Amino acid sequence: MSVKDNVKSKLRWIYFEDPEELSKGDFIAFLQACNRYGIKLEPFLGSFLILTNRNIYLLSLGKALKEEGERILSFIQDKPQRISYYGLSAFTKTPLGWKPSTRFAQKYFKLFSKNVVQLPSYPLLKAFVESHPIDLPRELVEGLEEGWVLGSYKDLPVGVGVFKNGKLRGHV
Repeated sequence: MSVKDNVKSKLRWIYFEDPEELSKGDFIAFLQACNRYGIKLEPFLGSFLILTNRNIYLLSLGKALKEEGERILSFIQDKPQRISYYGLSAFTKTPLGWKPSTRFAQKYFKLFSKNVVQLPSYPLLKAFVESHPIDLPRELVEGLEEGWVLGSYKDLPVGVGVFKNGKLRGHV
């Protein structure tokens, strides 16, 4: 694992080729976030994982463009806010744990196998989108862990919400 580090900008990255690489150092955060949502790591092989102080980004160019990815990351390391131009924000660190970005959740929805709540009706979907607290029926609560969850409707991703004390509130 070759970790590039710029202390000034706190931008760190690896070219992700082996899931074992994530069990060491700062990049364990990506492994923990993926584990919380039951996301398999294989689809991200051949991507750059980029860490800032609060965020994990993905930059997927494929092996053929690995050198191009290195050039892009070298170019932006003094201005880490530019990573959002090139990479996909995957997770943000919050007091409740790693929150998946809505864009990431929507793009990789089929990979999520845990902490996903299927909203069974339009009124619940509307309440979720409008950030109203929702008392979830018992059958929907089973298997959910408190913290960030992915809300879906008719097997389509809607966005991310907080599940706490048996209540769900959307953050879309």
